[in-house]
Amino acid sequence: MIMRSPPRLSKHNPSSFQRSVLRIAALCGFALTLTAWPTRLAAADRNEDTSRAHADASMLERAKFQRIEPLRAQGKTTNMPGVFDSIVNDTGGVRSLLADHDLHLSGLVSSGLTYNILDNGVPRDPQAYTGQQLTYSGSFNVFASLKIAGEGKDISQLNISVSSQYSSYIGVGPEKDLVLGTLDYFHSFFDRAVEINLGFTDNISRFVAIFAGGNPLMAAGYAATIPVEVGLSASPVATPTFNICFNGKSGFYNKTGVQRSLIPSARGLLEEADAYDSGLRFSQKGAKAIFINETGFKRSASPTKKQMWLRVGGIYNTSDYQRFDGGTMDNWALYALGDYQLAQTRAGEPYRGLYIGASCLYGPSEINLYCRYYEARVYGIGLLPGRPTDLVNLTFAYNGFSREAIDAYAERTFGTVVTQRNQYSASLLYSCHLARGIYLGTSVTYLVHPTFIGDFEPALNESLKTTLLF
Repeated sequence: MIMRSPPRLSKHNPSSFQRSVLRIAALCGFALTLTAWPTRLAAADRNEDTSRAHADASMLERAKFQRIEPLRAQGKTTNMPGVFDSIVNDTGGVRSLLADHDLHLSGLVSSGLTYNILDNGVPRDPQAYTGQQLTYSGSFNVFASLKIAGEGKDISQLNISVSSQYSSYIGVGPEKDLVLGTLDYFHSFFDRAVEINLGFTDNISRFVAIFAGGNPLMAAGYAATIPVEVGLSASPVATPTFNICFNGKSGFYNKTGVQRSLIPSARGLLEEADAYDSGLRFSQKGAKAIFINETGFKRSASPTKKQMWLRVGGIYNTSDYQRFDGGTMDNWALYALGDYQLAQTRAGEPYRGLYIGASCLYGPSEINLYCRYYEARVYGIGLLPGRPTDLVNLTFAYNGFSREAIDAYAERTFGTVVTQRNQYSASLLYSCHLARGIYLGTSVTYLVHPTFIGDFEPALNESLKTTLLF
């Protein structure tokens, strides 16, 4: 019988002193998020006229970046805030000078800490899930885009990026030194009615949009891994890809892609990263073509309309995946996600308001450990007075584990290993926009059955994450 190995254990084991120091840092992050409101913004909201004047001034400043924004990498469904929101901004006119030559540069640095604050007697070593021991992670990314040709809405663009990623626990994701993360070409036709993307890219940023509203700053708890499990490419590795998207005038779209699959194994992304070297691998052993199609409707918030984004899609991987009960088969996944703005809370700033969303993803249980994922979320943008770009997200999620995997482990271990059928979580995130290009996110996640193998008590993971945009 062909079996899959359980996740690898932790790579680092911080001392009790380190855990205490970083736990205090995370707790301080919560206090900072709740108390460190910039005085000038709070004062602006005490007077409606002053607040509107502040909004008008902000809109005028944003207008300066209207010619720079289209120079960012186009065609993504998951992306960070625009070039207006960056630490560098246009200091010294450098960004404008680059834009004069059709070039855009940006950077992203993120780091996070997660720790289970419940003292429930469960051993911290060896580590089997994120937060069991103090878990830290981070990434560094540099993006460059060059407009080759085009005017107005339609452009030809070359995109390149380099990235580095690290973590103290392999379950967070692969660890890579500086690698070439993206090298692709984008072109649009007929006022963006048709868009193509060709080259090496991570398709998880161009399909599905697993985060609330496609905003990574909203990430909380355990997001769905099924698309990557089925072979969709994800950072820090990229695969050869061709995508084409047809956009209707009313907001409807259909996007189709074909890419080389990640290595078809239980450790697909991790194994791909191990073999990635410096990047840009045309082929990998056993990795064949994967086909993706997504149909959706996307409408931005405006003074007269509320934001809405509905999308459904399918992924089909022609590679041979090993079944838990022996033999091989192709892999596939189905998904449906939706986000809708319930209410707009600020005149003149239609993006501010209360939103709801839901996600449903499914993959065959014969070859995927995580085979069902359901999520319901309620989130808000700029809900608090004087905090126009702060984010809050309440998420409830369910992960279903493969019954075939459960049976296989029971047979292999003669029933001596405890396995779980499902996983439940509830997460509350608050992301504080401390200053232009600086976000501090704090979250609490209550997790029942934190790992597939083992009889662990529920965890209460406290997380602190900083995001710096340049």
